[in-house]
Amino acid sequence: MPRLPLSLGEIIISDIVFKVKKYNPNISREEIITFFGLTADVIPLCSYCNKVLVHKSQTCHPYKDVPSIDHRKPHYITGDNSLNNLALVCHECNILKSTLDDITYRQLYVVLNKPENKILKENYFNQMWRGKIANKVDRVNNDDRLPDFLPRWVHHYFT
Repeated sequence: MPRLPLSLGEIIISDIVFKVKKYNPNISREEIITFFGLTADVIPLCSYCNKVLVHKSQTCHPYKDVPSIDHRKPHYITGDNSLNNLALVCHECNILKSTLDDITYRQLYVVLNKPENKILKENYFNQMWRGKIANKVDRVNNDDRLPDFLPRWVHHYFT
């Protein structure tokens, strides 16, 4: 019997569950859905900026408004992957927050989102994004491989 296509809400829920399980595979799907208040007919919002989270096929801003999972208190400090330390956020907030704790990031968010700081926010985002890519490339270089998500020209340049 053929399966019915999933609704967009169910696809977003499955994406979020998958991302949480990368951090803690022992958490059940039901626990994740309950903790984040996910339903197929309610659109999830970013915990930091309240931006509507959409599936990557719906966005016109590359990756900025897709769901991401963030550690409220940085994992490198606490080692905590429990649901209480995970937040459902937009990818942009996850990049901007980087390794800050959630309280410090909320203070930074207020400053970055003042109208007069629009260019500062964009420059900060671009710097953090480049740093994340450089970090991934550095980690992968230890394996003598480049990550698949990099554009072809990067692979051609480094190989």
